[in-house]
Amino acid sequence: MNLKLTPMMKQYLEIKQQVSDALLMFRLGDFYELFFEDAKTASRVLDITLTGRDGGEQERIPMCGVPYHAVDQYLAKLVQEGYKVAICEQMEDPKSVKGIVKREIVRVITPGTAILDDDGEQRLLAVCIHATDAIEQEASLYAVALMDMLAGDLWMGETGDEDEVFNWLSLHRPVELLLAESSTSSPFWEEKLEKLGPLPVTFLSLRKQSVQDWRHSLSQMSAFETFPAQLESLTVGWAALSLLLQYVQETQRQTTLHIKQPILLGQEEILKMNPAAVTHLELFQTERTKEKKGSLYHHLNRTQTAMGARLLRRWMERPLARREPILERQEAISIFLSDVIARSALQQTLSNVSDMERLLGRIMFQKATPRDVLKLGLALQKVPAIREIANLPVQRLQQLLHQLPDVTHLSSLIVHQMVETPPVQLDAGPIFREGVDAKLDEYRDLSRNGKQWLAQFEQRERERTGIRTLKVGYNRVFGYFIEVSKTQVNQIPPEYERRQTLAAAERYTVAELKERESAILQAAEEAAHREAELFADLCRQLVEKRHELQLVSEVLAELDVYASLAEVAALYGYTCPEWTQEACLEIVAGRHPVIEAIPDLRFIPNDTRLSSDHNFMLITGPNMGGKSTYMRQVALLVLLAHMGSYVPAQSMRLSQFDEIFTRIGAADDIHSGQSTFMVEMMELAHILRHATGRSLVILDEIGRGTSTQDGLALAASVMDFLQATNKPLTLFATHYHELTQHAHQLPGVQNASVAVAESGHHIEFLHTLVMTAADRSYGIHVARLAGIPDWVLSKAQSYLSSFASEATLHLAASEENVPFGVKTKAEMHSEPQNSYYAAEILRALAELDVLQITPLQALQKLEEWSARAKEVMSWVSSKS
Repeated sequence: MNLKLTPMMKQYLEIKQQVSDALLMFRLGDFYELFFEDAKTASRVLDITLTGRDGGEQERIPMCGVPYHAVDQYLAKLVQEGYKVAICEQMEDPKSVKGIVKREIVRVITPGTAILDDDGEQRLLAVCIHATDAIEQEASLYAVALMDMLAGDLWMGETGDEDEVFNWLSLHRPVELLLAESSTSSPFWEEKLEKLGPLPVTFLSLRKQSVQDWRHSLSQMSAFETFPAQLESLTVGWAALSLLLQYVQETQRQTTLHIKQPILLGQEEILKMNPAAVTHLELFQTERTKEKKGSLYHHLNRTQTAMGARLLRRWMERPLARREPILERQEAISIFLSDVIARSALQQTLSNVSDMERLLGRIMFQKATPRDVLKLGLALQKVPAIREIANLPVQRLQQLLHQLPDVTHLSSLIVHQMVETPPVQLDAGPIFREGVDAKLDEYRDLSRNGKQWLAQFEQRERERTGIRTLKVGYNRVFGYFIEVSKTQVNQIPPEYERRQTLAAAERYTVAELKERESAILQAAEEAAHREAELFADLCRQLVEKRHELQLVSEVLAELDVYASLAEVAALYGYTCPEWTQEACLEIVAGRHPVIEAIPDLRFIPNDTRLSSDHNFMLITGPNMGGKSTYMRQVALLVLLAHMGSYVPAQSMRLSQFDEIFTRIGAADDIHSGQSTFMVEMMELAHILRHATGRSLVILDEIGRGTSTQDGLALAASVMDFLQATNKPLTLFATHYHELTQHAHQLPGVQNASVAVAESGHHIEFLHTLVMTAADRSYGIHVARLAGIPDWVLSKAQSYLSSFASEATLHLAASEENVPFGVKTKAEMHSEPQNSYYAAEILRALAELDVLQITPLQALQKLEEWSARAKEVMSWVSSKS
């Protein structure tokens, strides 16, 4: 250390050594200052001025700073950029200390432990370790633990499956990850960290211990009153949970944490979805724009509280797989759907409830302001009204009300003691009402009387000196002063002592004002100190009641979600799905929940019928016809039903599913050097390995990323495999029309297509599913809609005819080698639209308004339908 440094800079460097991996914010008066390289970094990230300070070095030390009362906004920006920030506070009153003020780090803020004013979204801290890094016994297991520090939510799990580890982390989207130091050379983490995106990682130095030692270490943290029974089966999980909580305690510099009962990953009875399914179904953000708007979550979220919004997301992430709790949720939604008055009253009351979970978290971590505490008290005041509104004859609601504690005493403790508009800062104004504390009232009287004396003194001095503009003021540097404009300084009495010179005025003091100043300021300081003591005591009482407050928050959140789902069901005409034992998925007039809500859009409903006998639907038809939308729609309705929600359909009947698998869309994985086709094959491999007879499988355009022959062969073999093994309920969209003939050879497979109305070179997408195969994909028609030049379209049509002729001759000559043992391409290319034309004629007849059509129009229609009917009958005759 440079001996020429000032004592304060020496103190700074000593403290900086404790947090070498963090930016150090060093409290100096009303500012947090940063020095040396930290200052350069903060200046660049925060876009604040970089200055310098004399500190004993030959050159000025780089420095920048932010006001202490506005530090949160600067912390938020630094954390969002992935930085850790250590907060170093003055532990003594500078006025009462000679020399250097004692300073200590009071907390370290990281992306996963930040306590910020945000939108209520989860901020998860995660730890993942392998058994070989943490425990002495042999075990090929990973353990994952995740925590929302402010809300107190906790998840954990053990698994030997690396893919499952990645799925857990991908689904929960932590903002900070803790790993063992050995992970720096792990091929698994080298690959997975890239896929998890820009994620700040902290590497921990671990020492192997027995499971019992890790468990003992956890018991010393006072995180749980008793260990939950579901943790007993854990091995390396004890180490992961212990490391997670230890990290929080060390960064926050406190031992008491508020933690809810943990959710055990991998052991829940839920409808599973891997990250690919969550992405493909656009549950939380759209695939293209990555925005919330347009996602299922955005559509369903009519919650009134931040706790309710987070719970709705958890329900979507973990739909239920057991019928009993699903039926309980359906019943609760049903009562709020039918009782509009109760639903409206509940939502109106909840709209005035602040984020209780995070307010309690701020109180726990000593970051709560007086206004935060009042918000909590006002929220608690709403509990009796909510209890009365939700007292409805439904089992689940009655269970919740039975769990709901009486918090009247806590709300009174807060609301009746605090002023109506408390300050944001602890030292910025009155917090408690008159009469709450005798000592506080006494200090306030002294301070108030002093201010009255100042007003009288000002008036007296004006009269004595004849200076009508004379006024008494105060600032923190010079204390109380008498201010006189420069035009009247010649009138001041000789006893006035100059304190400060301004551009347009002079400031003075006198002996009498000095004497009073000490008494007034002393009373104000004593009052502020007493209020701080009372506030700390109030927060301590709330911390002692944290379990009751957590329970209130959980109950209110669940009621909020029920009302939200009932609101959506009422707005869009949802119905309650029915459950059956046998493998079944029957949807009548199903609709896509998000797309049907687009204003001025007429959505076409479609039916779905899958069962153990007809478990596989092969869907053909043109691009833009709606195949992908239809399949997503079916998957979303299954997810909604398993959430316990109502669904957008005329009716729905289904069995319980264990997992939704999807392979929709295409995207390169550039970071790991994987092509579109490779990503598709990897996702497909996962589906083929894990799908069961109780799964829903959604496959879109399997095999399109390679040659036609390879793709067709792969798609056909996938059909064979699924039907030969577990026979999951499957929707399979394809442009390989050869597969429609292969479908006839596979029991349980049914052909379907999306209908198109064709007129010359023009087509109209009807977005209607018909139970017959399409004969072509209309790619050139779609290209015309996209604005491809006519010359290109004409040439493409010529090539298409040529290719078709060549394929007909080639396949006719080698018919004995046709795969699958089905019709040749020569036969298939000779077939007109046959059954679709027949269906189109019937549909047109049904929609015809004979009272509105002219005779000429009727003749034209008859001529058109007659020509198509002859074509169909000609084809039928050729096959008989």
